[in-house]
Amino acid sequence: GANWGVVHLILKGGTRGVEFARAGAALGKGNYFADNSCKALTYSVCSMCGNHGWCKTADCPGVYCVLLCRVALGRLDVTESFRRTATGPRGEGCSSTVGYAKKIDSNSVFWYTEYITYADVVSCYPEYVVTVRKGAAASEGPRARLCGGGGGGTE
Repeated sequence: GANWGVVHLILKGGTRGVEFARAGAALGKGNYFADNSCKALTYSVCSMCGNHGWCKTADCPGVYCVLLCRVALGRLDVTESFRRTATGPRGEGCSSTVGYAKKIDSNSVFWYTEYITYADVVSCYPEYVVTVRKGAAASEGPRARLCGGGGGGTE
């Protein structure tokens, strides 16, 4: 999930130099990814009211944006705890960090698995922009737009 301004920047110029999260986030300043759509939606910002994650207002017709990406993580630095001041992975030769969910690692503080890449590394390849509207009928389904190459239509 992402804020609409960040998505616009990525579609316009790619991911180099785009910061998804600032210092103070769970694992520091970096680009956060999830393998679970519920977690990804918590990173999204409502198009109508600007709230992160699902709006608390029952009748808000907001739309949320999630990027479906391929991410080259490389060697992972595994952590069970928050590292809010992190600027990179701790492990020698590691290029990204993962905080595994409690269901995978019972000692973990993370409810969902989170993957983080740091610095100005091009490791994220956006494939689709998926928009989700709260309260949309199941028959409407999510809408996806292909990234790059001028891909225009929805699928």
